[in-house]
Amino acid sequence: AMMTAPNLLDAYDTDAASDVLRDALERHAGLAGNPAHVALEGQMARLHFFADEMAESIAVADRVLDQAEHQNLSDVLADTLITKGSALTAIGRAREGLMLVAGGAEVAEAAGQSVTVLRAAINRGFSEGLDSQRTGLESARTGIALARRLGLRSLLTFLTGNAAEYAIATGDWDWAERELAAQGDELEPSHHSIIVSGQAFFASARGRDATPLLDETRRTAEALGDPSTVGQHLFARGMHHLVQGALRDAQRDFDASRETVVATGSNSRVQATRTAAWMGDRESLAARLQEMDEAGEFGRSIEAVRASFRGALMALEGRTDEAVTLFRQARRAFADLKLPWLEALSAMDALYTLPVDHAEWAEARDAARAIFDSLGAAPMLAQIEAIETRGTTSAAPAAREEATAGHAVASEAV
Repeated sequence: AMMTAPNLLDAYDTDAASDVLRDALERHAGLAGNPAHVALEGQMARLHFFADEMAESIAVADRVLDQAEHQNLSDVLADTLITKGSALTAIGRAREGLMLVAGGAEVAEAAGQSVTVLRAAINRGFSEGLDSQRTGLESARTGIALARRLGLRSLLTFLTGNAAEYAIATGDWDWAERELAAQGDELEPSHHSIIVSGQAFFASARGRDATPLLDETRRTAEALGDPSTVGQHLFARGMHHLVQGALRDAQRDFDASRETVVATGSNSRVQATRTAAWMGDRESLAARLQEMDEAGEFGRSIEAVRASFRGALMALEGRTDEAVTLFRQARRAFADLKLPWLEALSAMDALYTLPVDHAEWAEARDAARAIFDSLGAAPMLAQIEAIETRGTTSAAPAAREEATAGHAVASEAV
């Protein structure tokens, strides 16, 4: 079971992993406290994490950590610290979670457990990204180099997918596309879907046809049915709709992604909130922003995102001077962090919500244009042109959606 369960979890086959673990724990219930039994429970904590059962994951992890510490089971201790830290991050305790993941990595490195070190590199990126996606990218790149050296293809795929996501924010798009392409096609379906989801974003954002890629992630999600793969497909499709300007479709996909998988819900929550701002839906924006404020996520990047959304809300409420101050604060923070994509999206928050005759609107337009042009993000440049052509950002949400409907791709059920 200890050989089989981790491999099944790595492949997102939570049903099979559950059968293996529960059967082994039941058959060996009389060995509770035995090192092998403790190790199995460590994998059960990880299973709960994959199944989005965070409270159960934390509870089991606490029991395992007590035994692992007292019995000096360094491999179980390191792995379970990472599991608990990841679960804490998923429920909004990201800084505490990062400390546990980092601690697990230190224990694993001291014990020469390279696979566990790489698992930490995969899982710590989200917490690091709350402060700066550039830090997350650096961690992922370090992990990629180690995974390549050790020939660990499965972990290399996870790290590459994560690195590509952080590279979106940092503007390292050419590098990310090369890394994704280098993974090839001979991967487990769930792993291949990670790579294809990243490729779909860059195709969409750079004006290429992403439909075949999104069709592939949809088929994989339907075939596997696990929350991670389904949620990943919904998020990828949501980003496609966002860059194409199909805002209602984007919001629907982001909300569905967040409901499908808790562990990656933060990114979906952010982008769903952004669609509310861009559609001029003040009530929805206020409610979603409050939810973000209550999520317990802190760090320079995520706080700059919230500042930009507060600026959008104030702009929609007619509090223009306050809005301008917040928009400038957000863009400056992203510029200081060297996160051009997020800087440009913040500028778009301003373009969709400020009056077009305001000086800040022109400043935001010029900033966004320069960044999108450097990234080759043609659909985003088209959105700017569409806003400017309409001559107002006070149009009703329905009118905005109609203006961009030509870019929309019909949503499909998953």
